[in-house]
Amino acid sequence: DSGCSSLLFRASFLLHIRHIFSPCYVPPVTFTIPNSDTITATEGGLLTLPNRPSVTAYICPDSALSHNLLGVAPLLRPDGWAVFSNTAVNFFSPASNLPFLSGKKEASENLWTISFTNPPSQTPPLFPKIVLSLRSIDD
Repeated sequence: DSGCSSLLFRASFLLHIRHIFSPCYVPPVTFTIPNSDTITATEGGLLTLPNRPSVTAYICPDSALSHNLLGVAPLLRPDGWAVFSNTAVNFFSPASNLPFLSGKKEASENLWTISFTNPPSQTPPLFPKIVLSLRSIDD
């Protein structure tokens, strides 16, 4: 697996997604990341985004990933969609006309910054971000 068809988070990023991440057993999986290195994720859990089914996410040591990697397909299955422009991306669910996840990038860049916001009840709001690379792969 290239990691682009899964959700791979750096261990230090868990602090920022604790409101949407529930640790649980995941079988170990070996990924070949974009720089051709291989890493084996032995920890993970379920990521739950608004109006979406939970998705398995893997936790990797910070030393193994320079940034988090998100596959688009797991975020959209079974009925979601994403709208991309050259500088913005929005992920949608049929349950709402508002995006459940969004991101941005500079027009000249290839890496996206995706924001995972804390629930509105938390004060002050934090806006943790990840940077990811999107590549087209066959499912």
